[in-house]
Amino acid sequence: MTTEGPRNLDLDCAEAAAAIADGKVDRGLIDNALGVLQEDGVYALFVYTLSRLKKGEGAATLLRSLNDLMKNVDIWKSCIKCPENSDNDDQAINRADKRAEVTASARALRSAVQQLDLDTLFLAKDLLQHTLVYARYHARAIAAAEGKGTSTS
Repeated sequence: MTTEGPRNLDLDCAEAAAAIADGKVDRGLIDNALGVLQEDGVYALFVYTLSRLKKGEGAATLLRSLNDLMKNVDIWKSCIKCPENSDNDDQAINRADKRAEVTASARALRSAVQQLDLDTLFLAKDLLQHTLVYARYHARAIAAAEGKGTSTS
């Protein structure tokens, strides 16, 4: 007979971070996203990441991984729809469709954040912060292993 113990949220953060780093998300985007989260909060992080789609930095991978983390730890249900090819194909979605999609995602995100009590919101921020810090270190380790050098920042 086995009983399931408490969930290891740190492991969930580490797995999401590995997915971000393995998805070739730009290290600068990870650093900037972390800064936005720390200074402006959960909602701002997701809106900032939405704004970075189509820039070829891996924002779709970052957005998907962070949203999946929030779903996996039962913070919210999936609220952000991110096209599979957002990072690579500028012709994939016309501007009107893209704008409608981003607007719908932002609206769903606002709704999800409004439904959180303060403790859960702080938990979400903490989990996202840990994930982005871990992703930063994963990305550095990958770059070092590939011989691309590392920076101390």
